[in-house]
This record gives sequence, structure tokens and C-alpha cells, in this order.
Amino acid sequence: MKASKITKYTAAAALTILLGSCAKVEDSASGTKLIPIELKVSIEPATRSLHTKKSWNPGKDHILVSTYQTNYGDFSFGEYLVIDTEGNTKAIQPAVRKTEEYFRGPTHTRIYAFYWPAGSRDRKINLQDQSTPELLEAADILESRYSPDGGVPTEGVVTVSFFHALARIRLILDKATINASEVTEVLIASNTEASIGTRWPGGGPILTLAYANPGWISMCRDTDEPNVFEALVAPTPGYKHRLGGEQIKVRFRNQESGEPSEFSVLFDDATKLEGGKTYEYTISR
Repeated sequence: MKASKITKYTAAAALTILLGSCAKVEDSASGTKLIPIELKVSIEPATRSLHTKKSWNPGKDHILVSTYQTNYGDFSFGEYLVIDTEGNTKAIQPAVRKTEEYFRGPTHTRIYAFYWPAGSRDRKINLQDQSTPELLEAADILESRYSPDGGVPTEGVVTVSFFHALARIRLILDKATINASEVTEVLIASNTEASIGTRWPGGGPILTLAYANPGWISMCRDTDEPNVFEALVAPTPGYKHRLGGEQIKVRFRNQESGEPSEFSVLFDDATKLEGGKTYEYTISR
């Protein structure tokens, strides 16, 4: 297999977080003043992407949020529902920030957020079937970058950028050696399940992504270029994209005889896959 080029998966998304400076409530159990966090989210079209997330679906799109207050390990979790195409949300359960008067010294609030296609935090995302544009978009998890070192301002608006959590694999079937009209399916080896878990950066849990169940992902054919297939796969931090053995399967059906066949490709590229980037390859037979 010939590696063509690697380009950035340039979907830029912004998560605008409004901290309601006057919307303080009191925790009746401890008397602590809490500031509910209000969310407004925005996303720009994904350039060079075939069918990934481009706009909000009011009443359907869920944003999961966790906050972590440094130095003291205080934390909270929240869930928000996008209510219009402008990205306004309502809190199903608001994340909160405790006021500094609760602590004995300064603290910074960091926010970690996900657009979670499955909706509820408890639901996993099956990455195995991405064979249609709709299924490909349903696998497109968005993840916010960390808050600035100084944390979220205690008042006003702060913008936290979202990026695509998964890596995008784009396969081009060489027209000179492969008849795309006979190709029935293209599969790529990767983890087939994503879930939301927690990790402890020091003193308190925050939301994080986890991947499991190595297997085969059915890729989506481009509706305009029938020799192009793509899929979103789990990133490979700290190791290479090589699970051993065959990495790609191309399945055919002979137009004259109707006989099925397939050939396999060893993924001979040792590139570390990073979320938010596109990896493009050309396959020849």
C-alpha cells in the first residue's frame, strides 16, 4: 500500500462557555455558594470531510461536561441539550463551580466537554458500522481542548475549542488496478467501541474517552467518488497503528459471475494516529 499524504482534519469547533456571574445558588447541605455553568456551543463546517458533523440537531445533540477546580480537587459533572441551530443549550444537569470563598486560597476551574452522539453518558458508541453517511456522522465524537492554564474566568465568556476526537482514515482505490464498481465493502481494523469514562488528574475525576473491542470497521463510500472510502477510528497515543496481520480488507463481487472475493492489505505505515487529523492512503492491487 502506498502512503499518499497526511493532512489535518480541519473541522474547527468552538464551545462558548458562559459562567453566570449572578446565577449563584446555595448548597443547602454545606452552605457553599455554587455557580451553575451555562453553555452555548458552535461548530464550523468540517473542511475536506465527507459526512461528518456540520451543524446542530436541536433537541437531540447532547454535550457532556466535567469541571475540575485545581489545588483542591473539587469537581462536578453536567449534561446539556442543544435547543436550536444557533447552539443555545438548556441544562439537563448543570455543571457547577464553587466560589473561591469556599476555599482557603485561589483555585482555577478547568472544563472538559464532549459532544456525545449517543446522548447519555452511560451509552457506548458502536464504531463498527460506518457504511453510510448517517452512520459515519453518528461516530463523529467532538472533544474540547483543555481550559487555559489560568482556568475559566470567574465572570464573562470564555471559548474552549472543540476538535474531532477520532482520526479520519481516507482510502483511495487505485482506478488503474481496482474496478470500484465491483467493490462491495472496505473494512479497516481498529477498536470498534467508544465510551465515556473518568480519570483522576489529581484529587478528582474528569471525563475522558476510552476505546475497546478490536475488530473491523465498515467504511463509508463517497457518494461523489465511488473509489474513495473513509472511516473514523480511535487514535493511537503512544504506539503505532499496527495490530498485527492484515489491516484492510477490500471485498468484491464479480459483475459477470457474481462470485464474491476479497484481498487484504497489511497496513505498512507506522504513523501514530492522532485525533483530529486525516490520514490518506492509495491502495493498488
